[in-house]
Amino acid sequence: MGQNIGFEQNGKGKDFVRPIIILKKFNKYMFFGIPLSTKMKEGRFYYTFDFIKANKKVTNIALLSQMKLYNTNRLLNKIGVINKEDFKNLVDSFKNLLN
Repeated sequence: MGQNIGFEQNGKGKDFVRPIIILKKFNKYMFFGIPLSTKMKEGRFYYTFDFIKANKKVTNIALLSQMKLYNTNRLLNKIGVINKEDFKNLVDSFKNLLN
């Protein structure tokens, strides 16, 4: 997702690659996304879920407090799909942050 500043999570490598969940697509150019991490974190600002990547179960943490608007040009490739129940719970967890 590119190099960030301050407390924002950087990606890895020279291209600062970081997985992200697309929360809401607006058009072919913009979407709301939530960056992911594999470092275990707890609290209301995080949502933990598993998905299958390359035939292996992977645990990820959605960094709810870092949700922001992204340009679709930042997307490189699709690595997996979150199941519907986890996606609904993730959205509910994000909505709870706003209350």
